[in-house]
Amino acid sequence: WSERNGQDDIEWYDAFKQKDGSYKATTHLSTHEYVNGKYQIHVYYDLLTGKSEGLVATSTTVVTPAPGTTIKPFEKKAAVAKGTSVALMSSASQGNYAKVNKIIYLDAGHGGADPGATYAGITEKSLNLKMQSLVRSKLERLGYKVITTRDTDAYLDLLPRSKKANQSIADLFVSIHFNASTSGRANGIETYYYQYYPEYQPAINKTYHNNAERLKRSAVLASAIQTAAVSATGAKDNGVLRETFAVLRETTAPAVLLELGYMSNYAERNRITNSAYQEKLAQAIVSGILSYYKTYSI
Repeated sequence: WSERNGQDDIEWYDAFKQKDGSYKATTHLSTHEYVNGKYQIHVYYDLLTGKSEGLVATSTTVVTPAPGTTIKPFEKKAAVAKGTSVALMSSASQGNYAKVNKIIYLDAGHGGADPGATYAGITEKSLNLKMQSLVRSKLERLGYKVITTRDTDAYLDLLPRSKKANQSIADLFVSIHFNASTSGRANGIETYYYQYYPEYQPAINKTYHNNAERLKRSAVLASAIQTAAVSATGAKDNGVLRETFAVLRETTAPAVLLELGYMSNYAERNRITNSAYQEKLAQAIVSGILSYYKTYSI
């Protein structure tokens, strides 16, 4: 990925074995919008268990040449002597829960052709994106890095959301939503983490979906955010709940899904669309995340 905007253009390439026993991967600048500057390169290998381990990290500087210039291919070999101990460049998103990178993955639910809940001309997708922006800015001011599923009104299906998160080096996955009900009286805030259901088998996270450490950390994160959100807003406490939502099932890192209020409730809809109330919600989410990092510190 380029260092232009963090990891917003992260791309994974498969390496193929060469005749001399080495492995080679070809990158494409077009995928990175021909951005000039420094690029970070991380090399991983996949174990037969399905787990990925970091092998080495390096970087290169790319300068787009003038038109007509011949571009020489860049090649940088990561030499690892036999028997050498290699520092793993891993993360909770690859199943290494002891590794802390101070990077949070935020997932603004819905987007594009999928508006989510819609009431009085207000779409859930827009509220989710607004909350993500508020949380992101607060975290970044505190020195944390943030990766997002989307920063615009774009559609991304559920499985690609988890796949993108699993390819990052984030410590946490937080999916942001607002709720709706057939009853106009339903109200309050609830936070979910993963519950295994045999009828819903994981597609890309078979190794870690029900990992005890992941579930324990997810519960801590869910409880911290739920407590902070209810305390900050005075909203009804619907508690920490368990579900097998796809983004909770398929993400490797500790993961939670937030339902920050009912759009179907007239009074609550007026609150969650109020900028001062949104600030309280965002600060509460950040407070919950900070509480998690105090429990699982660097």
